Amino acid sequence: CYDRKHGEKVAIKVVRRVERYVEDAEIEVDILDRLRKLDKPGKHTLTLFKAFHYQGHYCIVTELLGSSLYLALKKVRKRADG
Repeated sequence: CYDRKHGEKVAIKVVRRVERYVEDAEIEVDILDRLRKLDKPGKHTLTLFKAFHYQGHYCIVTELLGSSLYLALKKVRKRADG
C-alpha cells in the first residue's frame, strides 16, 4: 500500500474480525511497540507505524520489507517445477 501522508510504501496486515485473532494481533502490536522502545531506530525490529480497527478488522501498518511471502513462495515453487 502507499501511504500518501508520508509518501512511502507500507505493509498492512489485516486481521479478520475473529475475537481470538484480534486479541493476538493486539498482543503482537504491544510486543512490537515494546521492542521499538528498546531498539535503535531501524536496527533490528520491524517498524510499527500504526494499528487501528476498520469495520471490525484489526489493521497493523508497518514498514515494507520486500515482496509478500506468497510471491516469494510462488517464485521458489516455479523454479523447483523447472
